[in-house]
Amino acid sequence: MSGAKLYGQTNTHRIKRLLEQGETRIAVYGLGPTGLAMSVITASCTKNVIGVEPDTAMADRIAKGHCIDRVDPTLNKYVRKAVGAGVLKISTNTENVATHADVHIITAPTGVYQDGTPDLSPLRTILRDIGNGLTTGDTVLLASMVPPKTTIDLVCPILMEESGLDVDTFGVGVCALSPKRTLKAIRNEPAVISGMDDESVRVVKTVLESLTMSSVIDGSDPTVVETVGVTELAYLELLDTLTTELAIYSEELGAGMADVCELLAKRTHGSIPVPEVAIPTDRALHFLLDTTASKPQPLRAAVNTNDGLPSQLAEITLTELRESGKKPTESIALILGLPFDRDISSPEEAHVFRLARTLVGNGVGVFAADPSVEPPESFRDYKISLAAVGDAKPDVILYLSDNPAFERIDWGVFDDPVIIDLRGKLSAESIDHRVRSIGRKP
Repeated sequence: MSGAKLYGQTNTHRIKRLLEQGETRIAVYGLGPTGLAMSVITASCTKNVIGVEPDTAMADRIAKGHCIDRVDPTLNKYVRKAVGAGVLKISTNTENVATHADVHIITAPTGVYQDGTPDLSPLRTILRDIGNGLTTGDTVLLASMVPPKTTIDLVCPILMEESGLDVDTFGVGVCALSPKRTLKAIRNEPAVISGMDDESVRVVKTVLESLTMSSVIDGSDPTVVETVGVTELAYLELLDTLTTELAIYSEELGAGMADVCELLAKRTHGSIPVPEVAIPTDRALHFLLDTTASKPQPLRAAVNTNDGLPSQLAEITLTELRESGKKPTESIALILGLPFDRDISSPEEAHVFRLARTLVGNGVGVFAADPSVEPPESFRDYKISLAAVGDAKPDVILYLSDNPAFERIDWGVFDDPVIIDLRGKLSAESIDHRVRSIGRKP
């Protein structure tokens, strides 16, 4: 049995009361960084939220209050608090939840296939399940980052086909949230929204204003809002690609890009991404390329540059091994940190795993340690515990992620490895090993 419907509810103040009193049942589909943040925010306001995560192992961890997120490390304590208080429940059964929910917030992961085309298969599956449980008066809010025209060409047709309802009997809205995906950013930075009709816009606007502390900006139509979300993330991806590419050539520049980014952030009062070679950052660029038949050259150049970063880092690693008198085919590489975005469609194609495969292809043995990340199944044989890193006897160590656990490593257990530092955290003076720092002034 469902709760109080919002679509068609003419009294805005009553909508807010229904949300505050938990009479309207809200479901959040997809518990990646964005979905978890939205679940926590919603649960803190309405006390009647179910988060849906089809990955059984991940859902079980979240249900026990164990969630470690690379994007927003502070999120874990809020998830634990919400789950412990019983205001956030976790389920793996999308269709069952959809049957009982009144508001459906979709934060499903979207990514790209290996050929660069958008992978919206998780979204399609969720839409079909929601459609099967959809009833008159329900509201569906698409909060995933999607290619332009997704709401019109995909969301509405699937919901109508599966439910048998006309689109004017239920609400359909779309919002562009902060691309930063942290709890603080989603709660405080303005969301841009639109809907399939005026009633959808009014309900979505009221819901988001009730849940967040930020203003809500009206977009002219769903496709414009979708393009806002993609363009904003593409801007960050372009900037990230530029700073990362320049970081590799810091020695030629005579300036460390990590230092440059820190100063630029102070000058522009904005967020300038510090170089992170190991993280895939071109999802929005691919969405724009797929949507535009002309394939704008700046976007294509950025994608090509980003795709080549794992090979560049592998070549740096092989060069450092040779210059230190070590044969790659007789060497062991230890990767500290597995930075990858679980929202991408094929985690195996994340930069860090492509880097590892390239090293293996050149005869280098590879191990990886990261207490905060569970890698894809195909990579789990490479993973070792932090306690065992000394036993790996690495000839080269790639320091890829910020993690407080790495700060406690006893570097004395290693026998003179070459260290390639992408985080700018280490120096030969502090750890008594040869250090090649990417992005810092040589």
